[in-house]
Amino acid sequence: MNIRSKTMTNIPSLPGAYILENSGRPIYIGSTENLFRRINEWRNNPENPCVRRMGFDNVSYRATSGLEEARRLELHWFNHFRPVCNLATPPGTA
Repeated sequence: MNIRSKTMTNIPSLPGAYILENSGRPIYIGSTENLFRRINEWRNNPENPCVRRMGFDNVSYRATSGLEEARRLELHWFNHFRPVCNLATPPGTA
């Protein structure tokens, strides 16, 4: 989802995992109980200094059946993409 061109109404209020991207490069990966709320929080006020500095122009996400599945997907994506903005604190260590 391109943050600039699409509305937030397309994002479900369901558990899931998400990828913040900068020019097609995954920079941060996370999971949440509510995709809509969490992605909106990132859009309005990025809490990670690296994400704030780099900025992101796209969000990819996948809704899941629950938070545990979302966390497994987050870890899978983290190991595959190795996003620069959460390498210091990999999923499951914070």
